[in-house]
Amino acid sequence: MTTERDAAAHDPWTLKLTWSGGFFGQFPKSITVAASGHATVPASAGCLGADDRAAFDKLLAAARPEEWHACYGTNPCCDRFSYSLDLKQPRDSRAYHLSWYSGDDESMPPDLRQLVTALTALGSTKLPACPAVK
Repeated sequence: MTTERDAAAHDPWTLKLTWSGGFFGQFPKSITVAASGHATVPASAGCLGADDRAAFDKLLAAARPEEWHACYGTNPCCDRFSYSLDLKQPRDSRAYHLSWYSGDDESMPPDLRQLVTALTALGSTKLPACPAVK
C-alpha cells in the first residue's frame, strides 16, 4: 500500500509558498501543492480537483524557472510581508528557491506572477479529502 507521503515523493513537481511578517509580525504560513493534487493550505489539507491540477500543470509547463531571479526586492522596510517560493522537480533533480517582499511582485516575470497568483488563490480554500491511494 502506498502512503500519501510516498506518492508525494514521486511527484514530478512540488510547490511551496511561504509568507510571514506584516504590521503584527504574523507567524509563517504556507501553501503546498504537488502534481498528484495533494495540497496543504492554512485552512486545511486535502486534494485539488482535476481542473485545479490541470491549471497548475499548464502554468508549470509555461514557466521558465531557470530565468527567475533568486530575489525580487531587497527592502523589508515598513512591516512588509516576506514571501518565498520553492519549486522542486525531483525527477529532473531540479529545485528553485526565490524570495520577495510585498509590493515587489511587479518586477517578476509574468509566468512567475501567474503561478504565485494561482497559489495565493488557494489560501482560503477548504480542500476536500484525498481519495484513498491504492
